[in-house]
Amino acid sequence: MPVTGLSIGEKILGTQELWRPLLLEWSIVLDQFALVSGSDLAQWHAERPNIGFLAAAAWRLGRKACAVEEYREDWKPNVRGRPDLWIRVGDQDVCVEAKRHSIRGASASDMEKARIKLEAAAGQVRKRGRRQARQGMAICFLGIRVERSRPNREVEQIDEITRQLMRTFSNPKNIVCVSQLQDEIRLERRKKRPILAFVPAGMALVGKQVWAKP
Repeated sequence: MPVTGLSIGEKILGTQELWRPLLLEWSIVLDQFALVSGSDLAQWHAERPNIGFLAAAAWRLGRKACAVEEYREDWKPNVRGRPDLWIRVGDQDVCVEAKRHSIRGASASDMEKARIKLEAAAGQVRKRGRRQARQGMAICFLGIRVERSRPNREVEQIDEITRQLMRTFSNPKNIVCVSQLQDEIRLERRKKRPILAFVPAGMALVGKQVWAKP
């Protein structure tokens, strides 16, 4: 899935060491899954599998990277539940809470629903202890569908969604990454499901750094 949009806010901790390589690798993981899974796509899955795709991206970064899903913050009874994901790349680590949502276009309503989901994840990050990582990040995975049209028009819709996500989440503490389905995969899925009014187009990840340690 080629990355058609990548924006990392200037106040995000660990941009070059953690986030940029992680998000580029995440797109590769989604691409490989689409190629080997037959008719399956990441955007048809819920929150937990999508957290797994991001964790897989971290592990692929090599010996200086690792990821743990649903880890325990401490060994005392935890009434707040388990954090979704912990990732370390080099000297940078992050505690992640994630949500999942689907969008069908670039409307203000679509963007607002994505923002609400991201804020819900941010609320969970605020409840977490800060001893476990250098930063706390809220993430919302967005499955992107576009209205069935001419193939070129569908690509234009993806570009429009990318631009709108960049505008909506342009804060210095925000992250946006849009991973578009390869054209041949999109067209194949489109052909297999001719009755669908909306066709799969890829995944986006929007993030918000809730807290960070110097």
